[in-house]
Amino acid sequence: MKIEARIFRFNAKHDYLGVYHPFIYQANGESTLLDLLYAYKQSEPLCSMPLEKIEGVKANGVGAKITAPLSSFVKKRGDAIEIAPLALERAAWDLYCDRNDFEEKLGVLEEFCDKGDRDYYYEFYIPYAVSPMRSLNADYLGEALFMLADRLISKNPLNADAILRRISRAEDGIFCFAGLNGVLLEGAAHIAMAIEGLQELSISGGYAPKNAKSAKYAAIDYDKTPKLTGKKTAIATDCGAFGVLPKIDEYEAVLRQNGADILRLANPSRFSGAGVADLAPQIAFKAANDLILEAQDLGADTLLCASSETQSFLTKNIKSIERVGGYPIHIEIAAIE
Repeated sequence: MKIEARIFRFNAKHDYLGVYHPFIYQANGESTLLDLLYAYKQSEPLCSMPLEKIEGVKANGVGAKITAPLSSFVKKRGDAIEIAPLALERAAWDLYCDRNDFEEKLGVLEEFCDKGDRDYYYEFYIPYAVSPMRSLNADYLGEALFMLADRLISKNPLNADAILRRISRAEDGIFCFAGLNGVLLEGAAHIAMAIEGLQELSISGGYAPKNAKSAKYAAIDYDKTPKLTGKKTAIATDCGAFGVLPKIDEYEAVLRQNGADILRLANPSRFSGAGVADLAPQIAFKAANDLILEAQDLGADTLLCASSETQSFLTKNIKSIERVGGYPIHIEIAAIE
């Protein structure tokens, strides 16, 4: 199967902007992202892309391991694929990202770690890099640190007090978690459940900031699908009912069967900001503003979100967005439940 690829190239030492190079790849049923990139590197004599250092990339906007099958992103002959770094703003050498920020976050819990714990932390670089909250708040501690905290507490519950205090801060901790809808990983649901468990521990132990609430990852109830026949609908991939990206695809299919015209947001890990409205109102408003304006720019009649709580939050922010932007918002906010 012939695949048209666009591959990001950049060297922070001498390039001001990155560029996408076109490449035609002849794939088979077992081809991976790494196979495609290796073939590209062989076709470019001057290409020194450090594939051995790259564990993941974004393929058509979705974070994935570099060994992920191409069939996860392209389904038929002539399909295109765009391959970019996991965190474009951290690009250092083609698809390889600078990790200084990731390594610095480990310092929050390093005193409790042995070598095995540090190695475990590095296993979660992909969800850290593609986190929607990290793109809004550079201080966000990240999913990798929360998974490490879960491991450390399980190993030695006597350290739970100190660890929960460090990861429960209102401005950058576990209650800022915004879901993992922009990542294609087998363990994504496990990460979400582990963080929910930490949130419950923090709340029950009295470590949680005021107004903090645990995120819930309920299954989608297809019987509650809104009637959106003929409406151009964008879906907010908020944490909550969706959980991980493949479930969004399932839900879109159900909506199409019910007559909706689905418009996919450019950023599949977009979230609403509702979950951090009380803890970080400025970050929450920015997320809501970006989400609603993107949906309107797409031409959506309806923005469908995961819960009535998110629906209420976005609806309340419309007037503020109109006032700040100086133009009207013509979009209906709907919810699954």
